[in-house]
Amino acid sequence: MVDNDEVTMIITDFETDDIWGYTANLFLVNKTEADLMISVDDVSVNGYMLDPYWATEVYAGKCAYSSMSWSLDDLETNGIEEVTEIEFLLRAYDSDDWMADDYVNETVTIIP
Repeated sequence: MVDNDEVTMIITDFETDDIWGYTANLFLVNKTEADLMISVDDVSVNGYMLDPYWATEVYAGKCAYSSMSWSLDDLETNGIEEVTEIEFLLRAYDSDDWMADDYVNETVTIIP
């Protein structure tokens, strides 16, 4: 998804199960000296606004695994039987200084 001098974000795979729903598994690398909050806004799945309510913090110089999930009920309510496109505004910013410039602030489109 993103690879710059400060942050690397990779979707490792997608999975569906009865507990977590539809899930995008992520690998995140913080290359900065600041603790980063990574979040998504304005999320759509197949053109329907479906927020996974996901955010995670990655400490300075560290990496982390995380998972962004959508409930099967939300997908079913919107008539989504197969996820063909996910789009969102991806942000990575200093979790201790909300006034600082974002390290990442861009719209990302994923075709699973």
